[in-house]
Amino acid sequence: MHQQKPFRGFGFGIAKRLRGTRIDEADMVIRECRKLINGGVFYDVGANVGEVSEALLPLASRVIAIEPEPESFATLSHRLG
Repeated sequence: MHQQKPFRGFGFGIAKRLRGTRIDEADMVIRECRKLINGGVFYDVGANVGEVSEALLPLASRVIAIEPEPESFATLSHRLG
């Protein structure tokens, strides 16, 4: 029986191989999380203005976005409620 390895996070080692190609970190996180959420709870720690949180709202049963920077939090709160 094949056991799936536990998810341990994202790595940016591939960026070294792309040389000169701009990495859109938010896009990569959204793309990978779409495969993993499956109706679960998504925690966005360091949510900034909520780009990732907003993209994953339709896929999660709940999104918890945490942002310590007051200006970014104000934008996040206004954007997502």
